Amino acid sequence: MVDIDMSALALLYDGRCTVLQETNSEGAAGWLSERGQQELWRDVPCHLVLEQAQPAAATAGAAELSARGKLFLAADYVIPAGCSVVVRQQGREYRLGLSGMPQVFAAHQQIAVALLSERA
Repeated sequence: MVDIDMSALALLYDGRCTVLQETNSEGAAGWLSERGQQELWRDVPCHLVLEQAQPAAATAGAAELSARGKLFLAADYVIPAGCSVVVRQQGREYRLGLSGMPQVFAAHQQIAVALLSERA
């Protein structure tokens, strides 16, 4: 088995992310009354790779941008599917939604993400 140096792998993380999980509150009658977000993790070292970036879609106003990608971070963080993630990397901020099921490995995890619609 290959011994992985975690500190060497951490050098590849050039971004920081905040992970938010959707929450639901029920009213007295048991009905869904309020939706919100709870912060699970803050300032987690990570690396975001955007792939399958589509050309900007023409709309009546500004063009819409969309892309899919993968988020890489340490395996220590439990991140359920369906979370929202805000990544700050190389001077830019990316708002990602609907994270996929994490693929967890010995030294890291990969999570499929989708860039929330932006306007150019």
